[in-house]
Formats: sequence, C-alpha cells, structure tokens
Amino acid sequence: MKKKLESDFNSLEIALAHATKANAEAQKNIKKYQIHLKAIPQALEEEPRARDDVRDQYAMTESRCTAMHGALEESRQLLE
Repeated sequence: MKKKLESDFNSLEIALAHATKANAEAQKNIKKYQIHLKAIPQALEEEPRARDDVRDQYAMTESRCTAMHGALEESRQLLE
C-alpha cells in the first residue's frame, strides 16, 4: 500500500511540474499578446498619416515624371 501511495505521489509531482511549466509558458504568451494588442491602436492611428505621406510622394513623383517626359519630348523635337 505504501509503495502504491509513493508511486502515486511521484506521478502527481511529475504532473504538477509539467502543469507548472505549461502555466509559465502560457503566462509568457499572454504577456506577449498583451504587448502586441497594445501596439495595434497606435498602428491604426499612424496608418492614415503614412498613407497620406505615400500619396503625397506619389503625386510629387508623378509630377516629376510628367515634367521629365515633357523635357524628353522637347529634346527629341530639337534633335529632329
């Protein structure tokens, strides 16, 4: 009877160690996800500004491209 109880006790200790390790890993993951979730609203606030910046850069680049195309056409006409 005593050996059976000791065996059960050892099994329970091992199970407790595994459960403790799994719990620690889960807590670590929870903290990681909480940090990630806190960053999402800030990213959502910054997205429209970044999109506007890209649109402005695109408009300036398109304007330069149009000007360069005009200069290229003018150069071609002068060469003829």
